[in-house]
Amino acid sequence: MWSQIEAWWEQRTQREQGLLLIAMGLLVSLLFYMVLWRPVHGEHQRAQKRLDAARQQWQWLNEQVRQHPELLQRPQPQMSMERLRQWLEALNRSLGLNAQVQQVDDRVVLRFKSAPSMAVVGLLNRLQQAPVKVVKMRLSSSQGRVQGEVEVRP
Repeated sequence: MWSQIEAWWEQRTQREQGLLLIAMGLLVSLLFYMVLWRPVHGEHQRAQKRLDAARQQWQWLNEQVRQHPELLQRPQPQMSMERLRQWLEALNRSLGLNAQVQQVDDRVVLRFKSAPSMAVVGLLNRLQQAPVKVVKMRLSSSQGRVQGEVEVRP
């Protein structure tokens, strides 16, 4: 087979061989672009967009902490139900959860229908640091929004 290709090549004039070499060079360049460069470059651009979005979320979170110093204050140990409810309502407002805060028997329930995921992460972080017990948590996420409920006891 190689000898057939070599014979075919030898039958071409020098001008045809030059044009074929240029065409092969263009074809190899096109294949390189389509198979390697374009997918890698596209993925790099998508990764850069994800990084920019993460940086914006990080800046927003830091700004929220600076604007709302109560987020950094731990509630006092042995918190009463009333104090727990007030603290959770303050967190709800400062984090922008738009949750319904309700006392049910010996626990406080936060219900949210469409809260920003970063705000819910902030809430869960504060609950983890607080002297409270999370009794039940049902959350579902879609497109950066979270819905569900969290039940907390002192």
